[in-house]
Amino acid sequence: MRIYDSNNQAALEDLRGSNIELMIGIPNDALQNIASNQTNANSWVQNNIRNYGNVRFRYVAVGNEVNPAGSTAQFVLPAMRNILNAISAAGLGN
Repeated sequence: MRIYDSNNQAALEDLRGSNIELMIGIPNDALQNIASNQTNANSWVQNNIRNYGNVRFRYVAVGNEVNPAGSTAQFVLPAMRNILNAISAAGLGN
């Protein structure tokens, strides 16, 4: 299952204990914030993954159909790095 916007807490609550594997997305409008600061990425992981410990997160999609020529494209790779670091620091890197 995929949730495109991590602000959908109701769906995350419904998935608790369901054993359904989930891909959760970071919306394009959040990429700059996450790319600019590791603390922001750590907070995102805490609020959207760690707070839902009994949801089976399988993947984190960083952005959605980002236009390579658009202004958001420059933030994709730094955001990916920061999210990977945050996941690893949280002990969730498996």
